[in-house]
Amino acid sequence: MPPQASMYPDSRTLGESYCAIHKVEIGEFRRRAFWECLPKRARPVAPLILLANNSYFAADRDLISSIATARRLDEVEDAIVEFTSDLRNVHWFRTRFEVRVSRRRVRAFARGYLSR
Repeated sequence: MPPQASMYPDSRTLGESYCAIHKVEIGEFRRRAFWECLPKRARPVAPLILLANNSYFAADRDLISSIATARRLDEVEDAIVEFTSDLRNVHWFRTRFEVRVSRRRVRAFARGYLSR
C-alpha cells in the first residue's frame, strides 16, 4: 500500500516520489509500476507473452513512462486517455482477456504518490 500523497512535495513527479520512498532507480520504478498496475489474473501469463512477443506490452510501457513524469493526477488522466485510444490496444487478446495494464489500477497507484 503506497503512503499518503500529502507526504510528498508537489514538485516531485510520480516516478521521483516512488523512487525516493522505495529507494530505487527510475528503471526499477517502471518495472514495478508495470507489475503493480497489471491485473492479478494477467500476471501468470504476462511473462510468457513477454517471452513470445516483447512488443506486446509496448503501449503499457509507454503509459508507465508517461505517468512517471506526471506531477498531478490530471496528467495521469491525460496519459490514460492517450493509452485508451492507442491503436496497439485493439488486439482481441488485450480487450477480450484484459491482458494489459489496468486503468483503474494506474489511477489507484498514482493517487498514492501524487496530490490532486
